Amino acid sequence: MAVLVGVDTVPLAVIATEQMDELNSRFELIMGDTMAYLDQAWEVAKRFRDPDYDFKPSDLGNFTIPEI
Repeated sequence: MAVLVGVDTVPLAVIATEQMDELNSRFELIMGDTMAYLDQAWEVAKRFRDPDYDFKPSDLGNFTIPEI
């Protein structure tokens, strides 16, 4: 009986591992893009120290949400 349970458990573990790898890669993509956007936004925010700075939305680099 233990052998039968073990045989059924291995494919489930493989599927779970593959799904976790996919979720981790999506998370890394999202976090990387988020940090890049925040870095750019911080650089733009520092420009506001100059009273003559004229903000344009394109200064943020037209970041868009990546399609998953």
